[in-house]
Amino acid sequence: VSEAQQEQEERRRLESENAKMQKMQNVPPEPEADAPNRVDLQIRVPDGRRVRRRFLSSHTLGQVYDYLYVEGFLSDTEAFQLVSTMPRKEYKDRKETLADAGLQGQCALMLERIT
Repeated sequence: VSEAQQEQEERRRLESENAKMQKMQNVPPEPEADAPNRVDLQIRVPDGRRVRRRFLSSHTLGQVYDYLYVEGFLSDTEAFQLVSTMPRKEYKDRKETLADAGLQGQCALMLERIT
């Protein structure tokens, strides 16, 4: 492995670490179970596991995506989107609040690879 390749790999690693740190700062603390306006999300990730996490209705879809990235369910190399299945709806606008996206109470979503 050449010195240039090593430098490029190190640069990529640092960029990935910086991106993760920025996303960590965007993830809000989890609200209490009895918090008003909370949204209980259950997200099925591509490997079949289910992730449960509470957010507030005022939190954004971007904060949900950032949480999934920080927890290791999203990567820099693949594209994913959150979807509901009944009826099918894709949640792409990361600036939209959960309330504006129609997510309230308990919601089941899937993290789907974009192909």
